[in-house]
Amino acid sequence: MQLVSLPEKKTKTPDFKVMKDGVLKGYCEVKSPRDDWIFAVPKDLKPGEIREESREDATAHALARVIGKAAAQFDAVNLDHTQPNILVITSHARLRGPADLHPAIGGLAMPDGGRLFLLVDPNEKNFQRAWEKQQKLWDDARKIDLFYWIDAHTKTVRHVVNKDGLRRHEACDLMNIAT
Repeated sequence: MQLVSLPEKKTKTPDFKVMKDGVLKGYCEVKSPRDDWIFAVPKDLKPGEIREESREDATAHALARVIGKAAAQFDAVNLDHTQPNILVITSHARLRGPADLHPAIGGLAMPDGGRLFLLVDPNEKNFQRAWEKQQKLWDDARKIDLFYWIDAHTKTVRHVVNKDGLRRHEACDLMNIAT
């Protein structure tokens, strides 16, 4: 297997074509989300002032952005999804991992049997608009057949097969992953 860089275009495309024996077998995009915003100092903080702030965990929203951008890049070259799409996420956050993909995409199981979807803003007054973000994530995630999660701190690599991915079996075969 060989990764071949795609030439730069006006439209963003995936980083690589995945080739095997000279034949196109898929596409690969590498994303490296950062959490530098956690250390951002409020602009209105005065010298010597101490302030405590709390912020929502932005994991689901950050993953939705990464998945959305990658899906658009895959669409630029593989709109009909005739080849597998592989997304490699290099995480620099110590407390994030591949398990974060599941609640970001599929929500959290609730005791009553329902699901809490992390992208649906409960403060949004327009219910339809509240769901649009989650629905877009579902549509975008279906365009990705296989995820790789690289932890920059532990230097580990794990994969997550997208059971809703149209070409997940081909992606797994290409990467020698037993299904």
